[in-house]
Amino acid sequence: MKRLSMLMLAALSAVLLFVVCDDNDDTIPDGAVRLGGCNIVTAKALAETASVPKSDTTIVSVSSRYVNVFVGRYMGCLLKFKAWHEIADDVLYMHLTGKPDYDPDEVGLACICYYTFDFTFEKQGVLNREYKILLNLPWFEGIISEGVIPGASGSNTGNNENTGVCGSGTHFNPNINYGSFTDSRDGQCYRTVEIGNLTWMAENLNYKTANDWDSRCYGDDDSNCTVYGRLYTHEIITSVCPSGWRLPTGEDWNDLAQTVGGSSGAGTRLKSKTGWDGTDDYGFSALPGGGRFHNNVGLDPFIEAGKSAYWYSTERLSIMKMETGSERLVDYGLVSTSYAHYVRCVRH
Repeated sequence: MKRLSMLMLAALSAVLLFVVCDDNDDTIPDGAVRLGGCNIVTAKALAETASVPKSDTTIVSVSSRYVNVFVGRYMGCLLKFKAWHEIADDVLYMHLTGKPDYDPDEVGLACICYYTFDFTFEKQGVLNREYKILLNLPWFEGIISEGVIPGASGSNTGNNENTGVCGSGTHFNPNINYGSFTDSRDGQCYRTVEIGNLTWMAENLNYKTANDWDSRCYGDDDSNCTVYGRLYTHEIITSVCPSGWRLPTGEDWNDLAQTVGGSSGAGTRLKSKTGWDGTDDYGFSALPGGGRFHNNVGLDPFIEAGKSAYWYSTERLSIMKMETGSERLVDYGLVSTSYAHYVRCVRH
């Protein structure tokens, strides 16, 4: 059996062959699908059906909330991949880094299989952004696809009165006439909404403090800050709101609950319609961003995203809570100094 060098494996990836290789599922990278096992004819046939995009294609689709980027490639199937993304110089880079999952001195035959990769992003911060997909293999490194994510930021609210208002997340209520505010400290723009006698930010604060520990993204993933805002420690919360804004008091939260019909149903009426079980009747548009609860070694401190959300008040440094399956807005009580939660700023 003739042994193939890395160079010969690269050459194989450009031609169609009937070959045999190990069909072990361990050769399939996370987040990828190998079509047709190691039979290139089957893989090619599947790739050419109406339901499966052809090879070496990129498909960008925009749904009501997400942007999905599909990447299809024919590549040697004895590879393992790491897929990751970053935003640099205002460009969304999607990286596919592959390495051989074999010893070239022990493998005599290789095959070519069809891999698919899916990158999914929240719309906010991605629409109209330039993207590049980079493939990095031992024998090849370069851009395999580039373009612009379609869509118009600020115009997907479904409400002409809100066209141009900052904040492009589709979780906002299109029937609410939001205001807007730009934080002079970093240029970030927030939607605002009047409820009762106060103007509330209609999204969580996302101001990055000088000390990274005091303001973190859920899971330490920057994309979560775009969606949920930042999680702040109790040491910083009394000074983190922009000039002219302040942290809400316990009385402010109570007035909010009473204005929307009482605390027993306030949770439902203040939650966004997307992400959990809310009606968002007043444009508060709360999302289930979870929180950071402990610093114990070996335990994930970031929990409950998709299930609950917590906000600070000045009253005894307590936090207010909403959770999936509950209609209530609850005063959760005192917080530990090791916890970190979200901030909604208010002004008169």
